[in-house]
Amino acid sequence: GDARYDWWADANDHAVFDNVKLVHELCPKKGLWVTEVCQELGSHLGDWAVAERYAETIIKDFNNWCEAFVDWNLILDHEGGPNHRKNQCSAPIIVDVPKDRVIFQPSFFYIGHFARHIQPGAVRILSSASRKSLETLAVENPDGTIVVNVLNETEQTTNFCLSYKGKIVRWASESHSLVTLVFQGGDPASKAKPMDTSGAGPA
Repeated sequence: GDARYDWWADANDHAVFDNVKLVHELCPKKGLWVTEVCQELGSHLGDWAVAERYAETIIKDFNNWCEAFVDWNLILDHEGGPNHRKNQCSAPIIVDVPKDRVIFQPSFFYIGHFARHIQPGAVRILSSASRKSLETLAVENPDGTIVVNVLNETEQTTNFCLSYKGKIVRWASESHSLVTLVFQGGDPASKAKPMDTSGAGPA
């Protein structure tokens, strides 16, 4: 069977992604799935830090042999419920009952960077960032497209070059942003394009 797990954290509540890799090394035939992930302590309306936490977790989990990421909640109300245990949490979509409106949270758009482009059966491929300010994830889809996610959690815009099989494309990662580049394998210079990032970064 597969192994399912929550967010890993040490005694100081720091994520420990090396533990995910260690489990894979000990049990390489086990599939590793994150199945209990959410931001606790309320609905966190409009909180971009929550979105960044999701993106960092997805990138680092997948880079350490995780195969699937399942959010604990899809839709909750404005208080982060309903919940009989009063354990209110955030969700990508919030229903504001008093104001009769639906709110798409920053986490909805950040999760979309991965969910919209990484296809079932995709395989993670090696990627490395020469800039310490950037976190990256690269996968190859069954249809041959390459998806590269670049996360910048800093206050500075960082220019970077995407190099693949001798081809190079230059891009800029703005402060507190997530960029997704999709291209046909072997030719990022002519095929690379960003997904629509409107609303996918703090104003």
